[in-house]
Amino acid sequence: MKRVRYCIFVFILFMMGYYLLFEKTYYEEIDSNFLSKDTHLTGKLILPKLKKESYPVLIFIHGDGAMPYDAYGYYHSLWNNLAKNGIASYSWNKAGVDTSSGNWITQSMDDRNDLISKWILNNI
Repeated sequence: MKRVRYCIFVFILFMMGYYLLFEKTYYEEIDSNFLSKDTHLTGKLILPKLKKESYPVLIFIHGDGAMPYDAYGYYHSLWNNLAKNGIASYSWNKAGVDTSSGNWITQSMDDRNDLISKWILNNI
């Protein structure tokens, strides 16, 4: 029984490695930073490689925790599937994370939503 579990475990690791190494990437990341009040926030605009005049955009608003723009790599497969279907994405480092200034602990979800909503209305 241990041998079967070991074989399954090795197979799963092999498949994950293959997927990570050879998966085709359908998007490109573009630095897109903004200033809100006195906080400089750094992020990335995720654009499909398929060139079009415009794209629908899905904006990632992080929940609890000190989260970087890519959620420690967990968003890449989501972005890839969205881009493959012609959907752009935007995500930023929470305040005080990576190169963003400020402190995310002082922000509520509503604050983060207001922050990006105001930026979108003023810049797009």
